[in-house]
Amino acid sequence: HFQQIISFLIFISSSIAFGQDTIGLLPNKTVKDHCSKVEIFDDKLALLYQDLYNQNITKDSLISHNKDEIKERLILLNEKTPFVFSCSEINLLFIQKYISKRDKFAQKMFDYSLLYFPFFENQLIENELPLELKYLPIVESALNPTAESRAGAVGLWQFMPLTAKMMGLEINSYIDQRRDPILSTKAACLYLKKLFKIYEDWNLALAAYNAGPGNVNKAIRRSGGKKTYWEIRPFLPKETQNYVPAFTAVNYLMEFYSKNEPSFSGFKYHQIDTIEVNQRIEFKVMENWLSYDEAKIAELNPVYKLKIIPKDNSNNTLYLPNFLIGDFLMLQDSIYHYSKKSIHSPSNSNSSSQTSYYTIKEGDTIWEIAEKHPGVSVADIKKLNSTINISNVKKGDRILIYMH
Repeated sequence: HFQQIISFLIFISSSIAFGQDTIGLLPNKTVKDHCSKVEIFDDKLALLYQDLYNQNITKDSLISHNKDEIKERLILLNEKTPFVFSCSEINLLFIQKYISKRDKFAQKMFDYSLLYFPFFENQLIENELPLELKYLPIVESALNPTAESRAGAVGLWQFMPLTAKMMGLEINSYIDQRRDPILSTKAACLYLKKLFKIYEDWNLALAAYNAGPGNVNKAIRRSGGKKTYWEIRPFLPKETQNYVPAFTAVNYLMEFYSKNEPSFSGFKYHQIDTIEVNQRIEFKVMENWLSYDEAKIAELNPVYKLKIIPKDNSNNTLYLPNFLIGDFLMLQDSIYHYSKKSIHSPSNSNSSSQTSYYTIKEGDTIWEIAEKHPGVSVADIKKLNSTINISNVKKGDRILIYMH
C-alpha cells in the first residue's frame, strides 16, 4: 500500500525533510562540499519515491456512481478502520457528489498529499490515532495552509483563535502558527485525542472538532440523551450535519479513485529541510541574496504572515528547498544584516536599489576586504561578482560590495 510505504520512508528521510539541522553544525568551509554530496543522495531518494508512486497509480481506473457498488466499498472500508462509515442515504449522496467532481478535486488532493501526508501519517502513528484522519484537512481546507474561513478559522486544520491558543499555538502580528503545517498538525492530533477521550466515538469527536464540544453536548441534551452522531445529527449546526458525511466521502474518494501521474509542480516532503533562526529575516532580502523567488519562499513558510521572520529569543523555523540550505548558511550573515529594521531608514527609502563598490588597493585580499565591510562575507563578495574571476582582480579594479 502506497501510504504504508511512504510512512516507512519517513524514517529514512527524516534527516533531510522537516528534520534535524545537522548541516548547520558543519564549518562554513565544508558546507558546499557537504551539500554537493547530499544532493546526490537527494536525487537518488527522489527517484525512489517516484518509482514507488508509479507502482501505485492504477488503483482503480473507474469509480462508479452506483449506490450498490458504493455500499460494497464502504463495507470494505469499515473492515479496516475504527470509524463507522455508514451506508446512510446522506453518505451515499455526498460520495456521489464528490465522485462527480473528482477530476478537478481528487487529483489536486493526491498531488498535494505528496507534501503533507507523510508528516500527517507520522504524527497520527505517534499519537496512536486512526490514519484516516489524514484526510480531515481535505475537508477542512483542501490542503491549503493559508485557508481562512468566514468565522476566522485558519490553516490546514482550521483552528479558531481560542482553540489554537489553548493548544499552544502562537498568534501575533508577524506569526500565525495555525498556518504552520508541522505545528498545526501536532496541535490537531493532540486536540483530536482529547475529544475522543471525552466521547469515545470518532463520529462524535469529529462533530466536536467542527462545531465545538459545547454544541455537541447541547445536541445530546436536546436529543434526549442520545449518544451517537446519527441520533443527535438533527440537533447539530447545519455545517456539522454535513461534516461526517463529507469526511466519509473524502475517505471513499481518496481510497478508491485512481491516481494519475502526479502533475504537482511544487515540492514533495523529502525535498524540504529546516533551519532554526533567531534573527529577523525578510523574504525579499532572501530573494535578493539567494536568487530565489520570494513567493516560493512564502509558500514554504506560510506561518509568517508579513513575509518577515521576527527576531526572537527563541528560535523560529525556516523551511527551504534542500538545494538552498548550503547557500543560506554561507550567506546568512548578510541576510541577517540587510534584514535589520535599521537598514530600512527614511534616508534609504527614496531609492529602490543601492550599490556600493570598492576599489582594489595594493596588497588587498578578498578576506581583508570582507573584514572592512561589516555584514559582508567572502561568499557574499564572490556571489555579487560572479561574472568576473575575483581571484585575478588587480590594483585599481572595482568590485561590487552590496546590492539591494
